[in-house]
Amino acid sequence: MEMQTVPSFGRTDSIVIPFPGQPMGQPATSPQDISPDSTSTTTGRTYTFKEAAELLLCGDESTLRNRYWKEKIEPAFRHFPTPLQSIAKYDRNDKPIYRLNEVAIAVLRAFLEAKAEGREDAFLLTARQEYPAPAATDDPADESETQKSIEVETKAVTVVDTPLLPQTYSLAALAGDAIAIDDPLALANQIVQAIENVQTAMKTDIDRKEQKLNDTRKAKEIVSAKVQELKFEQRLYQERNASINNAQNQDTQSLQELTSFLQALGKPPAAPPAG
Repeated sequence: MEMQTVPSFGRTDSIVIPFPGQPMGQPATSPQDISPDSTSTTTGRTYTFKEAAELLLCGDESTLRNRYWKEKIEPAFRHFPTPLQSIAKYDRNDKPIYRLNEVAIAVLRAFLEAKAEGREDAFLLTARQEYPAPAATDDPADESETQKSIEVETKAVTVVDTPLLPQTYSLAALAGDAIAIDDPLALANQIVQAIENVQTAMKTDIDRKEQKLNDTRKAKEIVSAKVQELKFEQRLYQERNASINNAQNQDTQSLQELTSFLQALGKPPAAPPAG
């Protein structure tokens, strides 16, 4: 199994994170070899997630912060002996603002290299195993304390007879009043049947109205087509009728003129004899 070497943070040697199945002949040191009092956490440079992403070439700030740090590195290295974040400055309310320190950068770099080589899960598992949550310990000072003795003085106690308890009990006072239907399932079946009948009636009514609407549309289309034909033929009729009327008037006038001409050539009738 391969090993992951982490920078020494000012030390002369290197720190090796072993993975499951590592040969015994290879160095077996791990990230826990980092000294908890390393000056990198107090005097070293700190980084924002954006600066760390640019330094490690691992994508954008969101990927480094959410996918790598919060989901993977932070849970696995929660109990790491060296802090992974250092106080960079304080805000206006004197609250510390944390940034990634050099230890965190080294851990992220080792994680990214393991991820690139397909050893991400082994890397995180090894970190969890090497840095488990500290076991709770009892304070021996508490056990060594000597209990002080307390002397209790009481007065005489008057003894009374044991009260008699009832042999039967009723839950009426505790249960309260409730209203219940005799056969709720039968009622539910009736309601469902009634609703289905209403739904069927509504569907039938909609089908009937849609059929009526379709018939009305067809009738409208038929009548509209015939009205258009009538309007067209009406225009033709009016034009033709006007033409015929003009011709009729002209011919009638000509006939009247010819008749008047012939009447002017005729001999007037003789006067009747005197009586």
